[in-house]
Amino acid sequence: MTEPARDVPAEWRGILRPGERILWQGGPKQAFYWRRQYNSGLFGAGAVLVILFFFLGESETWVIWFMLVLAVVSVIGIPLRDAVIRHHSFFTLTNRRAFIGTDMPVLGRRLNSYPIGAETELRFERDLFSAIYFAHEMKRTEHGEYRVDIGFENIDDGDRVYDLMLQIQKGAL
Repeated sequence: MTEPARDVPAEWRGILRPGERILWQGGPKQAFYWRRQYNSGLFGAGAVLVILFFFLGESETWVIWFMLVLAVVSVIGIPLRDAVIRHHSFFTLTNRRAFIGTDMPVLGRRLNSYPIGAETELRFERDLFSAIYFAHEMKRTEHGEYRVDIGFENIDDGDRVYDLMLQIQKGAL
């Protein structure tokens, strides 16, 4: 039996399928924090600066200052970019799919959906904030591929959302 259109929020009309209902909505925490992935950038920037200082010494001070500014921007830029994306992201879980959306000021809106079923591999991580991963994609580089996990990251009520996903997998919702 399908739900009446009036029970579906206006912004979800045309997106949700008949019988699909929203179980949870939220978003990532807005806190700024350092992730392990940023350490390699910090190490690389520091190594470049040390090497430059040894090769150039004090003869080319402007080059060292320029590289220092570039290093600081690159080391701070990636975490800052992640914080901006988190600020403009939202998550929705229905009884059939997980949605991850962004509403960026210049880039506009984007909404991706991922089916949640009995075959979906779920991974729950408890860290500073909870993360539930339910999909992945492979990114190509010139040297091969690497896996990028997709999920609800940095959420407060991870235990509750994970329990809902397990119930979806069992067909209880």
